[in-house]
Amino acid sequence: MDRTIFVEQGNRSLLGTRQGNVLVLVSLCLTLLLGIVACALDVGWMMMARTQLQAGSDASSLAGGTELLPGLGTKAYKTPAQVETAASAQAIAFAARHYAAESPSILVNAARDVRFGKAHMAGGAWQFDWGLTPYNAVQVTTRRSVEGSGAGDGPLPLIIAPAIGHETASVEAVSTAVIMPSKGVYIPPGSEINSALSPFAYLLKDYEKYKRAQAYFTSVLGSNPALITTSILDTAETPPTPLFYTVEVKGGKTTYRQIFKDVFRVSDPERQDSANVLSGPDGTLEISIFPAKTTSAGNFGTVDVGDPNNSTTDLKRQITYGPNAHDLSFFPDNTLDLGTPVSLNGDTGISAGIENSLQGIIGQTRAILLYSDVAGPGNNAEFRIVDLIGVRIMSVDFSGGNKTLIVQPAVLKDPGGLPDYDDDDGSDNSVFSPLILAQ
Repeated sequence: MDRTIFVEQGNRSLLGTRQGNVLVLVSLCLTLLLGIVACALDVGWMMMARTQLQAGSDASSLAGGTELLPGLGTKAYKTPAQVETAASAQAIAFAARHYAAESPSILVNAARDVRFGKAHMAGGAWQFDWGLTPYNAVQVTTRRSVEGSGAGDGPLPLIIAPAIGHETASVEAVSTAVIMPSKGVYIPPGSEINSALSPFAYLLKDYEKYKRAQAYFTSVLGSNPALITTSILDTAETPPTPLFYTVEVKGGKTTYRQIFKDVFRVSDPERQDSANVLSGPDGTLEISIFPAKTTSAGNFGTVDVGDPNNSTTDLKRQITYGPNAHDLSFFPDNTLDLGTPVSLNGDTGISAGIENSLQGIIGQTRAILLYSDVAGPGNNAEFRIVDLIGVRIMSVDFSGGNKTLIVQPAVLKDPGGLPDYDDDDGSDNSVFSPLILAQ
């Protein structure tokens, strides 16, 4: 009897011990589980804040990037300091429109969070030289990490972690927007964008002459149109020729035709309307595209951008709106890449049929092609296209025998611009790509 009682008591003692162990184990597991849940809540909170900061940083850098173009290329019209001021203001304004966790807006400090520099690619990776001009890159850092700040950049308050002594976390995001010189046009199949390219080609040799004329006009003549004469020679040519004129000899008679002059001015380089083109000099020479020097191509330099059987209807559409994805489908990979010379057919030539289209874009900027040489007449002409430049349409008159199309070099951003990743500043360019999020 006594032995039976002893055994029963021993079993009850062992059961109680096991129950106690289970309770301890459950407590430990619950504590661990609560810790994991708490960690997950705060990590999720931090990840959400990081995503929101990244969205704000992307928008902020792209907004700042819209102010880079005026400081780039052959026709830059803002200083680096002016670019910094304008771009920083845009970056700050767009960052403030974004949330970062419980903060209703993201605070960007221009001196601390925005920086400018030059960008290019090397070995397939972006390279940045911060502080070097001209700027083609702007980087914005968005923060929830500034100790002691009660504004939109203060540290991120945590939810559960304060129970174990961690009140806040530091979260940041970085984004860089870049604009590159354009070496051609790319429009993806199915895209609804249009390029800024117009179906005109200008002789590269004449454009190089223009640059010499502009340099002489600015530095020697003091941008005084009255001092332009046929006696000023372009000594870079052999034999030297008049700097601001072409020379035609027909039947023993020499005719001088002025191709560079300063008779128009632009009131605001950022406007895109005909009221922006006014009479009077502004120190920038215009180019008289037509009439061109006599060539075997009887079409004066209109080219087929796309379909080799382009008609006047196609010319009018491309003049007004620019080439589209269908036009680019006639090139490999929908890309007109001028990294190497490209051969384009001559088109139907200038006529009254396209005059109205050109009148409709006076004051607007467009890209035109440069050719090194041409062979064959009219529609059978083959233009060797080597580059493109930005121009503003200033005046057109295709009535009578002396047809003229006058343009002024300008800087522009082409929605279909093909980036030239090897060119770090585009100092000799006037056509640039859309903005690129580099990181």
